[in-house]
Amino acid sequence: MFSTTRCKSLVLIYKGRTLFHHGFIAKGLKPGNVVPGEICTQAMRDGQGNYLANLVLYPGRPEFTAFLPENTQGVMVQPVGNDGVLVAGTDTVRGFSRLDQAWLSTIADKLEVSLGDGVALPQAGVGFGGSGSSSGSSKAGSSGKQPAAR
Repeated sequence: MFSTTRCKSLVLIYKGRTLFHHGFIAKGLKPGNVVPGEICTQAMRDGQGNYLANLVLYPGRPEFTAFLPENTQGVMVQPVGNDGVLVAGTDTVRGFSRLDQAWLSTIADKLEVSLGDGVALPQAGVGFGGSGSSSGSSKAGSSGKQPAAR
C-alpha cells in the first residue's frame, strides 16, 4: 500500500493492543502505545469506515496526532470486525482515492478473517524470535512419525 498510494502510516489496533504500526509515528511515541479514541471506537461499534480527508477541519484530530505525525493531513479508519480498527494516515489533504479506500477495506476484511476468534494473538513484548526460538535446530520429525496428510 505504501508504494502505490500516498499512505505514510498504517496502524492496526486489535482487542486493545497495537499489533502493527508501519511508517511514520508521532515524535517521542514508542510503537505499541496506541489507544483508540472515539472515532476508532465508533467505527468498531458501527462496522463502518470513516475517511477524514482534511484532518485540520475535524475536532477529533488529536485522537490521531497522538500516534501519527503532527503533519498528518488525512486519515482513513476501517473497522476490523468488532474488536479492531485499521488506521491509515497521509501527509496530503484528500490524499486517498476511492480505490485506496477499497484497498484498505479489503485488507481489513482479510485481517478480520485472519485474526478471528480461533487465532491466538502473540504474547505482548515477545516479537520475532522470542523465548523458545532456536537457531537452526528443529524438533519436528524427531519422533520418526510423519504428519498426517490433509
